[in-house]
Amino acid sequence: MARVKVGIDRFALTAMSAIVPLALAACGASKPAAGTQTSKKSQTETGAPATIPFPSGLYVSDVHANTVTLLGTQPPVSISASLAHPDSMAFFGRGQLWIANGSVTNPGLVEYVEGAGGKPKIAADFTIPGSPEGIAFDSAGNLWIANGNVVLELSRASLNRTAVAPKAVRVISDSLLDEPDGLAFASNGDLWVASYGNRVLTAFSAASLGSPHPQPIAHIQLPSGASPFAIAFDPHGNLWVANLTSTVYEYARGSLGTTNTPSGSISVTGYLGSGITGIAFDPHGNLWLAGIGGVASPQGLVYEYAGVGLSATVAPVAHFVASNSSNPGTWALAYLPPA
Repeated sequence: MARVKVGIDRFALTAMSAIVPLALAACGASKPAAGTQTSKKSQTETGAPATIPFPSGLYVSDVHANTVTLLGTQPPVSISASLAHPDSMAFFGRGQLWIANGSVTNPGLVEYVEGAGGKPKIAADFTIPGSPEGIAFDSAGNLWIANGNVVLELSRASLNRTAVAPKAVRVISDSLLDEPDGLAFASNGDLWVASYGNRVLTAFSAASLGSPHPQPIAHIQLPSGASPFAIAFDPHGNLWVANLTSTVYEYARGSLGTTNTPSGSISVTGYLGSGITGIAFDPHGNLWLAGIGGVASPQGLVYEYAGVGLSATVAPVAHFVASNSSNPGTWALAYLPPA
């Protein structure tokens, strides 16, 4: 299945009272040759861990406005940043927010740290040739990136360098990886990858990730019509798959890798967007979904579902307007729990 990258036309984001804009501006650049990352756009500060924590809460990206927003915090804080189609986000600790720029003309990786007065600032800004999509940190702080038809690993040490662009220390290439998008680590350290192109979830064991050529230990073929875009583990270790439809699949922890049949699914009855692109769980186990707007949903919305169980059809307990634009691009989610 061919995937079309959503355009990155910019528009002014109208902030609601419960939303805090964090990062804006897209950069223009010629598209580099595909491959692993070889160059750095710029780096204004060290990538070393910051001492100032980010506020806890739900962070939402918008691939049209090229923004990241934090729901529910006042007073609003707004800064400019180097975002271009922010496809995915991941926190390292509480002081670093990393974002993958999936723009076909300006692909890269941007790190933000909190500055004085609670104003985030850019700490690193790298070019990553190709099409970076989902990103996730392992327990050692290494960053994994879905890019093209491979998954790259950037070592923790390389992310802390100030003068040398990070180079991939490992590249996972496997026939089961076909336009990988979503990445998520299980509590045991296994890496799960959702491939949009072939509707397959693939697992790589924690032990194999340290080898030169990690091999899959399990894979799950998603149902016909699925279009996996993002994945997340709930607090109980069950794996959830968001699709570019109104359906979210759940695979129970005990059945991961042993069956292709979901343990349950959520028919998102209150969802009006044209596809679910972001998924996250808060510390209470509530499910959060984000989706890009469509004809039926002129706004970019973020939805909360409480007490989600197996084989349930549920309506959202709340929803939040993330954009009032006629062309919203609400996309990825990342939840930073309280300290």
